[in-house]
Amino acid sequence: MASIASGPAAPVTLGAGWQQLFGDTERTPRVALPAGAGAWTHGHLVVERMPLAEVLEELDNYRPGVLRCDPRVARLQVSRSLSLDQPDASLMLLTEILPVRIQRVLGYWANVVPA
Repeated sequence: MASIASGPAAPVTLGAGWQQLFGDTERTPRVALPAGAGAWTHGHLVVERMPLAEVLEELDNYRPGVLRCDPRVARLQVSRSLSLDQPDASLMLLTEILPVRIQRVLGYWANVVPA
């Protein structure tokens, strides 16, 4: 039988620019937010050495249709500020800085593949 803690948990206060993860029984140490962490509130995605597949997952949340990443380019590293307000313009920017191209299928479906 698992024991259940009784009483309220001690309050935790985090100052601006800090983050901490919480679980049922533990929490991680406090760490500083990475640079650009709040950029999405201004329509930007700031990434530093993020795999292309993860960048595209983020952009996919801000554009209509389907966005897929070819496994052959999924691990390419991206360090850039990208527009979330104009995700298709961000895709085009990726073709200028990485060896990739965009295959469009029926307008809304976009595949990022090797150039």
